[in-house]
Amino acid sequence: MNCLSHDKRIHDAVCLLERNTSLKCYAGVVAYNTVMSRLGEMGHWMGVLKLLTDMIKRGVMPNTRTFNIVIRSLCFRRKFSIAKSLASNQGFAANVVTYNTLIYFVFYYSRKLSEVKDLIFDMTAVRIAPDEVTYTIIVDGLCRDGFFDTATSYFLESLEIGLSRDLFAVLTNRLAHNGKIWETIHIFKGMEEKGFIPDNSIFDLTIRIFCRAGYCHDTDMFKLNFVLDTMLGKQ
Repeated sequence: MNCLSHDKRIHDAVCLLERNTSLKCYAGVVAYNTVMSRLGEMGHWMGVLKLLTDMIKRGVMPNTRTFNIVIRSLCFRRKFSIAKSLASNQGFAANVVTYNTLIYFVFYYSRKLSEVKDLIFDMTAVRIAPDEVTYTIIVDGLCRDGFFDTATSYFLESLEIGLSRDLFAVLTNRLAHNGKIWETIHIFKGMEEKGFIPDNSIFDLTIRIFCRAGYCHDTDMFKLNFVLDTMLGKQ
């Protein structure tokens, strides 16, 4: 099934699934997931939904990966309302990957912060905690749209689950390339208030990011020095 799905013979793979009972060859959830994933990548969201219905009728129970494939397929074709309805269905085994997928596509295609906030509320309502990926999607998207203060707030909120240097790098890189070097001081103060004292790795990472953004030239060096002095507690 995997070979058919990745050898431009996806139609044969679908036909094989549809005929598996008559051929006395009973496909399992892995086979369905493989074909549905490929269909989703090709943009055939209706084919994905058809196979989902078909597997349930045949007594093959979808797993979390199945549902996430369906969500991604719908989002890929911008069928956000259908995807969100499925995710909120009680019979749908949603997890953090489900919501990360929804948040990513809603943020990057519809670009509506209100809908993103609704999704975050929905996931916390069903006791699914945001993870590092969730916060990275949100912070990067907010920075891209110019909401740097809100992005910083979400970064500081993410410290509740621990400090992610990758997320710190995403935020700092966006700030550096948008002339927002002074905002990093607020980040450092917020980190300290939450018990995260910037260490050498954060120090080195900050220097590299701002130097790559051009702040190591004579005209802007004083700005970087001020920020670094603040990090070291000299200000």
